Amino acid sequence: MQRCNNIDILLQPSDDAFVAELTDVFTPARGLPALPDESVEAYLDAAADCIVRFGWSRTSVKDVAAEVGVERTTVYRRVGSMQDILGLLVARELHRLVALLPTWAPEDEDLPEVAVELLASSIDWCRTHPMLAKVLADEPQVAASLSIEGSSALVERIVELV
Repeated sequence: MQRCNNIDILLQPSDDAFVAELTDVFTPARGLPALPDESVEAYLDAAADCIVRFGWSRTSVKDVAAEVGVERTTVYRRVGSMQDILGLLVARELHRLVALLPTWAPEDEDLPEVAVELLASSIDWCRTHPMLAKVLADEPQVAASLSIEGSSALVERIVELV
């Protein structure tokens, strides 16, 4: 296990290049990562589109720049490297997921039933998410190689919403 900016990453030897370094995405002290600024949405949308089209390991800053219609240097200045983009995408998608949780919580149910429904709905959301589905289908070792320490903060946030 390697440690990158408060995140434990379970790596197989061949995955070192993929997860060179993640940004400070998720820490127990802060719970959810900060929601990326709206000014970078176009870059994140472009990155997500490229990942769906090419896969994570074949997507580059050059691809994101071409998708947005700007130079590579602009992408680096606005959102950073692909690892930085990954951190921003994770933050954005976590916030989207958490925003959906209250809509999935059944009313008038006991906590165990609510927790099961939220977990099942979250898994279904992840399974049908275009970007996640692409990574899981084409590069399962990538999805399996990441283990985020401090996920209890996300669970605590779910419990707060219930």
